[in-house]
Amino acid sequence: MTQEEKRHGTHIGNGNGSGSQGQGSQPGQQGQQGQGSPGGQQGNQPGNTNQPGGNTEQALINLADVLSQQEGNALLAAVANQPGGQQGGQQGGQAQKDKRLTLLATDEYYKRNVPEIEIRSPDYEAVSLDLGKKIVPVYVSSSTLSMQEVAQLDLENILRFQEQWNVVQLFQISDYEYRLDQYELVETDETDYKFENTGLDLPDNVVFHLDSSGSMGSANFVGTGSPFDILQHVDYGTLKTLRKAAQEMKKEINIVAVNFSNGSMVSDAVELQQMYDTSNNSAKQIMTAFQGGGTVYSPNTMTEVQKKLKPGRTVHIWVTDGGLESGCAPQALQQIGEVVSQPQTSFLYFEIGGKSGFGSSVEQLFSGHSNAQYFPNVSIQQIKDKALEVLLQYA
Repeated sequence: MTQEEKRHGTHIGNGNGSGSQGQGSQPGQQGQQGQGSPGGQQGNQPGNTNQPGGNTEQALINLADVLSQQEGNALLAAVANQPGGQQGGQQGGQAQKDKRLTLLATDEYYKRNVPEIEIRSPDYEAVSLDLGKKIVPVYVSSSTLSMQEVAQLDLENILRFQEQWNVVQLFQISDYEYRLDQYELVETDETDYKFENTGLDLPDNVVFHLDSSGSMGSANFVGTGSPFDILQHVDYGTLKTLRKAAQEMKKEINIVAVNFSNGSMVSDAVELQQMYDTSNNSAKQIMTAFQGGGTVYSPNTMTEVQKKLKPGRTVHIWVTDGGLESGCAPQALQQIGEVVSQPQTSFLYFEIGGKSGFGSSVEQLFSGHSNAQYFPNVSIQQIKDKALEVLLQYA
């Protein structure tokens, strides 16, 4: 990890094989800083085909694959918990390639340790497909002909018709008689059927609002059992299940992550399949970043989120272990109130370990909205169960 072996076509960065120092990325910029020199190979990184890759990252995946599950988890956690590896939003520190490495290790650890929940849509139905117009031969009548009458027919024209439409127009019915079928060419609508999973109503957008304040753990959280580590298990388990449902329903879902502590960091909107399958994308960076400060939700965060959403149904999932700081609480409550008043919007607010004063205000706010629910003193399993219940609604 400190001095990567260089092999032709796969090394990262400039001549000495390391990323640019002092260019720690801001979450949400998708690794645009600290890029290697021109000529570095694009698309080799296991975590993201849009970023430079290298031997270290591939070696990490290879090792995790060949080791036992316990040893592989220990390796991934050790790499993920490198000093400075998860310090979201801070400038400087690790080289960009090392930040990608810790993010890849974090991503692999949780993907390998969350259970897959089987999703079956309630219906498997035949759906009609309109394929447009087509010309078809339609039977009109038949006539019986003698051998002499057949000899007078335009047999070449009959043969062309039979070959083109794959129907038999003239055939022998006895030693002395033939039957000639007459057809009329008619334009008709062409339809077909395919079988699809139906009845499962998935959202178009999912927004995670995640508390990464100091009380949630530390920057080296992977595999520690801290609240933030457990929260990542919930996030990945929810995304894994939602991704499978989206594949079955052929639905594209946008994911936006908001990480709040020393203020709010908002990711780009990333399509669920890409978000889950790659490690170094904006939503994944923000979701796994740990700030470790107070509990501040910045003004206008919701406005920034709204700009990233596509039209359709949106589900907000807010998870915290306490109230917000008094200086930002009124504005945050106003932001939440504006969101829950919007059509096609659901809001789930989870509070771990008790019920804060801000939580009580949220509960009072939600009392007039059937699309919003407040859950105090919840366990991590309750968060996952309720989130999936709302995300995977049956029509």
